Amino acid sequence: MLTSLSLTWVSARAAGFTAFGLLTASAALGLVLSSPLRSERWPRFATTELHRFVTLLTLVFIAVHVLVVLLDSFIGFSVAEVVVPFVSHYRPLWMGLGIVSAYLAAALWATNWLQHRIGYRWWRRLHYGTFAVYLGATAHGLGSGSDTSWAWSRAIYLLSLALVGGLLVVRIPTRNRAARPASPAAPSGAAAPPAGAGATTPDSAAMAAGATAGSHAVTATPGGRVEPGGGGPVAAMGPGVVETGAGGRSGFSARIRGRLWQGADGSGGSLVVLEGVLDAGFDGHFQVRVHGRIPPGTSQLEVVDNRVWVRGRDGTVWWGRIDAFDGKRLHGAITGDRPGARTLALAIELFEVTGESVNGALRAASAGPAASPLAS
Repeated sequence: MLTSLSLTWVSARAAGFTAFGLLTASAALGLVLSSPLRSERWPRFATTELHRFVTLLTLVFIAVHVLVVLLDSFIGFSVAEVVVPFVSHYRPLWMGLGIVSAYLAAALWATNWLQHRIGYRWWRRLHYGTFAVYLGATAHGLGSGSDTSWAWSRAIYLLSLALVGGLLVVRIPTRNRAARPASPAAPSGAAAPPAGAGATTPDSAAMAAGATAGSHAVTATPGGRVEPGGGGPVAAMGPGVVETGAGGRSGFSARIRGRLWQGADGSGGSLVVLEGVLDAGFDGHFQVRVHGRIPPGTSQLEVVDNRVWVRGRDGTVWWGRIDAFDGKRLHGAITGDRPGARTLALAIELFEVTGESVNGALRAASAGPAASPLAS
C-alpha cells in the first residue's frame, strides 16, 4: 500500500514539474516571438504553431497532475479541493493559486481560436495574462510542493525564472522602440518599411498615418535607399471569398486584422513588421517582415531585405516578397508550398492604422498578363 501511495505521489510531482517546464517553454517562445532573438530562418507562423502546441501540451500535463493527485490517498484531496480555489485543507493559498493559474491558462489557450471574433488587439491584451499564469504556477510549485526544500527543485525554479526574466528584459526595449503613428507633416520622425533594392516602398509616415493620409509612392534607389516620390489614389479593394478550391491556388482574398510595429532587428538595423490574422473569405495568418538601416544624418531607410508569409488554416503556406508600395498598398508575389502551386500576384491595402492596430484587405491573384490583384 505504501508503495502505491508513493507511486501516485511521485507521479503527481513528476507531472507537475513537466507541466511547469512546458509552461516555461511556452512563455519563452511567446517572448521570443516578439523579440530580436527570433531567427529569420524560422518563419513566425512556425514559431507561433509551436508555441500553441507547447501550450496545449502544458494543459494536458496539468490535467494529468490533477488526476493523479485525486487518485493519491496519502493527503486525500476531494474533487472540490482540486477544482475550487482556496478551499483545500492542504496549504489552501498555494493550492488555490495553482488552480486559478490552470483555469487562466486554459482560457488563454482558448482565445487562440476566438481571435477572429475578439480582434487582434484584445487577443494581444489578454495574452499578457500569461505572466499571471506563470507567476501563479511558480508560487504554487514553491509553496505547495513537497520537493521545494531539495536543491534540484529550487534549481529548476531558479533556471526557469532566469530564462523567462532574461527574455523579458530583452523584449522590453524592443517594445519601447516600436513605431508609433507619425504625422504626415513630419515624416522624418520614423523610418520606412523597406522592400528589395530597386522596389517601391513607403515612408513610415504614410504607412502609420492611417486612413486620413493621401496615397503617395516612394521609390528605392538602385542602392536600396528610400526616397519620397509622387503618386495618386487608387481604387478600393475589399475582401472576398476564396476564388478556387483546395489551397486557393488561383487566388484568394481576405480581410486583415493585425498590427504594424517597428523596432531594432538585433543586428544594428531597423525592423518593420506588418502581421495579423486573415478572415472573411480566407482563414489564416500573414506576416510582412522588412529589414533595413538608417544611415547617420538621414531619416531614410536603406533597404536590406523583406519577406512575406501567408499560412492558411489548412496548413498551406505561401512565401514571397514585396516589390512595391503605393500609398497604403503593398504589391508583391507569393508562391505556395504545394506541388504545382502557381505564383500569385499579391496586393495588401491598409484601410485604417490606429496605434499598432491595422485593418485592411489582402488579395492574391494568378500572376499573368491579365491578372490584376487590385481588381475589386
